[in-house]
Amino acid sequence: MSVHSGLPQPSQSAALEVLRQLLRHESRTPRTLLLAGPEGLGRRAVAPWYAALRNCEARLDDPCGRCHACQSFHEGASGEVLSSDYREVGPATTTQDGRTSRRALLRIDQLVPREGGDSDPLASWLQRPPKLRHRVGVIDRAETLTDEAANAFLKVLEEPPRHATLILIAPGPEALLPT
Repeated sequence: MSVHSGLPQPSQSAALEVLRQLLRHESRTPRTLLLAGPEGLGRRAVAPWYAALRNCEARLDDPCGRCHACQSFHEGASGEVLSSDYREVGPATTTQDGRTSRRALLRIDQLVPREGGDSDPLASWLQRPPKLRHRVGVIDRAETLTDEAANAFLKVLEEPPRHATLILIAPGPEALLPT
């Protein structure tokens, strides 16, 4: 799989054009984005496309698929997008002790360092310099953030590092916590 062959659907052309326009004025490009809309719209396809475009050496309207940066994006065994400068975090389906969760929630230890938590939470990963040009962290189903996780991650959410973009994927802004 190539992120570039999996270009988002034509129905997303207006949203893709907005993202292209933002990148044309890179110094004013927001470092936190919300991809909103109903399930099945293809929000998750836009995030790796944007990350590839952000890193593409050709600087075209779409990732070229040929440069070193574009070639670094590939599909993992479970269908996830892999790249040294792209990471997705989604709701945990198991508890910290390995049992199945009753509700899938984004936990604080997935986002910020906590004793006994994830060894490389998103905030720590975002702080490291990119291997290409730009890091892109994605919080899928951001509406499942716990209050504790949202509050602990607030500083990173408001001010990601200069070399990083944070993308939240949710049904809409009203689905997110007010923080």
